[in-house]
Amino acid sequence: GVRRAAGCARGEAGGCAMTAMPLRLAQLQARRLIGGAMAGQPRQHEDFYATEPDAVRALLRVEPFGRHLWEPACGTGELAVALRASGRWVTASDLVPRGYGRAGVDFRKVRRAPAREAITNPPFSGAAAFLRHGMDVLRLAKFALLLRFAWYCPGREGLLDRLPPVRVHAFT
Repeated sequence: GVRRAAGCARGEAGGCAMTAMPLRLAQLQARRLIGGAMAGQPRQHEDFYATEPDAVRALLRVEPFGRHLWEPACGTGELAVALRASGRWVTASDLVPRGYGRAGVDFRKVRRAPAREAITNPPFSGAAAFLRHGMDVLRLAKFALLLRFAWYCPGREGLLDRLPPVRVHAFT
């Protein structure tokens, strides 16, 4: 079958609406939706930034997903709760215990996925490892990574050449 590399949705706030507002305002909007440190600011411990439910709802409006999904970096559960509110059955896990989902599950060591499709806002510093593991080892049918556009900057050409996204959605 067709592999959906980095699947369908490695989007972040930005895109066409970004041209209609000052860049700094667009960056702040991006951080509100999917989190992330601003330039010059210290990063959160363990690269943890909660996902706003609006980001999930925006993704679900433009990208079809099945009824059973996996959220492998669930953090405090915001993304998983929004997915469940859309009527989906969600398996939620995370390496770090944050009070939601099954704790102690290292996505990069899982050998069998609990669902064929996954949506997550991975730690920015580990996103490449998430992408490689999800596509090469788990062979997910669909894998949506919520990332800032900065993730597409130079330095990942080989990875993105080998595992190109099927679609990229930009949200503001």
